[in-house]
Amino acid sequence: MKTYPLYTVNLSVLRFFFLALLLVLAACGSTQSTSQASPAYTLSLGSASVSLLPGNTASLPVTVTPDWNSTTYGSDHADSVLNRSISLSVVDSNGNPVTGVTVSPASLSVSGNSPITQTFTLNVVSTIAAGKYSLFLKNTLGALSQKTPFTLIVTAPAPAADFTLAALNPASLTIAPGATGTTQASLTPLNGFTGSANLTLASVVDSKNNPTSGITLASSPVAINISGTSPVNQNLTLNIASSVSTGSYTLTLQAASSSINKTTTLALTVSNKPDFNLGLNPASLTLASNSNATTQATLTPANGFTGMVNVTLASVVDSKNNPISGITLASSPVAVSLSSTPAINQNLTINVGSVADGVYTLTLQAASGSISKTATLSLSVSTPTFTLAALNPASLPVLQGNSGTTQSSLTPLNGFTGSVSLSLVDSGGNPVSGITVSPSSLSLSGSAVNQSLTVSVTSGVATNTYPLTLKATSGSIIQTTPLSLKIIALPIVSLSASSTNVASPGSITLTATPASSVGIAKVEFYEGTTLLGTATTSPYTQSLSYTSTNNGPHTYTAKAYDTLNNSSTSSPVSVSVSIAVSVLKVSAGDLQNCALGSDSKAYCWGYNGSGGLGNGSTTNSNTPVAVTMPSSVTFTQIAAGSGYICALGSDSKAYCWGTNSYGQLGIGSTSNKSTPTAVTMPSGVTFNQLASGISFTCALGSDSKAYCWGNNTSGQLGNSSTTQSNVPSAVTMPTGVTFSQIGAGGYHTCALGSDSKAYCWGWDNVGQLGNGVNGISANSTTPVAVTMPRGVIFSQITGGYAHTCALGSDNNTYCWGNDDFGQLGIGSTSNTNTPTALILPTGVIFSQISAGSDQTCAVASGGKGYCWGRNDSGQLGNGSTTQSNVPAAVTMPTGVTFSQIAASDSTCAVSSDGKAYCWGWGSYGQLGNGTPTNSSTPVLVNPLP
Repeated sequence: MKTYPLYTVNLSVLRFFFLALLLVLAACGSTQSTSQASPAYTLSLGSASVSLLPGNTASLPVTVTPDWNSTTYGSDHADSVLNRSISLSVVDSNGNPVTGVTVSPASLSVSGNSPITQTFTLNVVSTIAAGKYSLFLKNTLGALSQKTPFTLIVTAPAPAADFTLAALNPASLTIAPGATGTTQASLTPLNGFTGSANLTLASVVDSKNNPTSGITLASSPVAINISGTSPVNQNLTLNIASSVSTGSYTLTLQAASSSINKTTTLALTVSNKPDFNLGLNPASLTLASNSNATTQATLTPANGFTGMVNVTLASVVDSKNNPISGITLASSPVAVSLSSTPAINQNLTINVGSVADGVYTLTLQAASGSISKTATLSLSVSTPTFTLAALNPASLPVLQGNSGTTQSSLTPLNGFTGSVSLSLVDSGGNPVSGITVSPSSLSLSGSAVNQSLTVSVTSGVATNTYPLTLKATSGSIIQTTPLSLKIIALPIVSLSASSTNVASPGSITLTATPASSVGIAKVEFYEGTTLLGTATTSPYTQSLSYTSTNNGPHTYTAKAYDTLNNSSTSSPVSVSVSIAVSVLKVSAGDLQNCALGSDSKAYCWGYNGSGGLGNGSTTNSNTPVAVTMPSSVTFTQIAAGSGYICALGSDSKAYCWGTNSYGQLGIGSTSNKSTPTAVTMPSGVTFNQLASGISFTCALGSDSKAYCWGNNTSGQLGNSSTTQSNVPSAVTMPTGVTFSQIGAGGYHTCALGSDSKAYCWGWDNVGQLGNGVNGISANSTTPVAVTMPRGVIFSQITGGYAHTCALGSDNNTYCWGNDDFGQLGIGSTSNTNTPTALILPTGVIFSQISAGSDQTCAVASGGKGYCWGRNDSGQLGNGSTTQSNVPAAVTMPTGVTFSQIAASDSTCAVSSDGKAYCWGWGSYGQLGNGTPTNSSTPVLVNPLP
């Protein structure tokens, strides 16, 4: 051991102290990523890049070169520092160890100042991913370290040589025991594989996974040479021992070459030998001699049978097993080609010659090679005929002069076709007079006929029970079945009427008198098919009442029933009804008047230049003529205007006729009509009241709203315009108000509202709207409220030419508007623009009122007529032509009272006995009494036609 002087030692210690201090300072001031001073050497790699496979190693040359500054630190320092061991490891850029990459050995010993080179081993685990890694070889000396970069390239290993074994083709076979079958294996080389693979049958198990013997490859192993890239196909033959049971098996085939083993499976079904079966459908036939029929042979392949099969008639024997001739196949043999599936149906025609009736057994044979199958056909040969089933019912009750129904079934047999005659005979086989059956013949062919049979009995056949036979005949074939026919007497009545001509309203009596010995249980009386009534006790009668609505011929019958509900109908009785039509209502126009008759038809008289009489002509008439009624329609109300008429039909539609220059007929045009024509109704609305003005019409709809059409020069249509309309136009209704009654004047309209007020609209030149104003500027195109008398409600309102009147709830009558002729009845001739009470005769209350052109008329509660106003044509009916400004009593016909009155330029009224009276202007025959003259007192209108 070398020794140093003390001072030398002290100096060395001092040097070591300074060296350590320098190392610490260097560490604190270093700019390396490790924040440490570099060791006094350099380390370099023999290669900056290393390549290897996963799980392999590579050489890594490492050179360490000392870098000691001996001038500064002295040569002995190098010995003390470099005579050391350097630790090595692989780290990433952050200095962290890299998983799966190591270097060995893990250290390097360094001594002296000379460079040292040593080869290290770089280890890579097998699980490392292929790729390029930037790594560092970290070398550590004491507390100092440095990193030397290098690139690690891990390359993926080349795939190993291999081959594939595809699924067998076919992958399933069906083979019989003791037979063989073939499938094909296909092997494809991969990754450059070259070599031989041996194919063997690795295992055979049944459906329960039990090993099975007796199933082998024809040669095993089967060596197959594989190379290149193309698949190699190899046929494989399977041998099935005869001892192998039928069933399903799974075969595993293996292809092996060195360490490579591939397997695939084959589904094997072991079944019996190919075969076929023979069946016949039908297996029995019934034929007549010298005919033919068809059966069908069904050949069903089994166990994979394919081939040609010949079908022949092997034998024919009778019921005693004796061979016979005369029965053959239409063609023999019949060749049928079978494949593995499906079954084949082959029609076979059996020809029967002149063979005796009987049952024969035919044996048909189907043969193919060594396989032969037979089936038998039972053949019945019989003569064509038919059967007649028993009648249902076989006992039939029939009334004298009537018929009954029964039913039978006729069934052709053995190919029978032809006509069969039907008849009823007695026990001796003879027809019975008065008893027949229909149909008397029918045709049979193919299938059975279920036939309804009608047995008819004339009235002359005596009541009795007849044992008869239904006989069915065709040539020499006769079939019969019995029928018990019971003939029953009818309950008969004769019908009479107490009168056969009815000329006035009243009643007649129909009487049904029994005319047979059979007891009568009840009698029904009919007009046509309409039941009028039923009588159940004697005398059997029915009372009938008539009015003019029943005018015309009537035919009645009586139907008598016994206790068994048997019946007969009597001979008819005719009754003629011609009752004069009474008048229900009248309506006055300026040129013609109309009435609604008790027959719900319309009748008119007077001027007819524009067709206003509605009878299809333009000829005036001074007596009533019948209006041509719409088909199947009657009238319930009529309203006459100026030269035109409108009416409400029983179908709730309106009909109009006559002049139409302003569209007042409401038919969508301005063409005149000489017969009633349907008004174009608003959608979904029917009418329940009409009112006609001079040239416009209004109605109340089923929706309680008003509709108007025709002339609108003064706004009388109430639809917020002055434009005329040839179809109904809705009135602009007051808010929240509906109308219950409407009246039309010359050019204005008024109605009663649901709020107990009256409303008017249209012309207001003289205050006829009743709202306190008047003048042309006061005309209104929408309803305005009438200024009502305090505490009064109107029950009826009517419009004249330029005035309006109404009946009040206080039993007073109120009028307003024009009063030039005293038509307001207020004792003056001063117009008024609000309702003003009439000066009523003492003790008189009016029940109905009608405003005319310039006069007003009313019916008092006692049925007396009153009129006031203009009277130049005698329209007041009081025997003068002097106008009156208060109500004047009409000169009433003796013993007559009025129920309704209507005023225009003439006045008409309906009497309590249903007659019409008219007075006033009659130049065009509008008084209806047969003369075109005026009358100042009521004249009787001629009877309605």
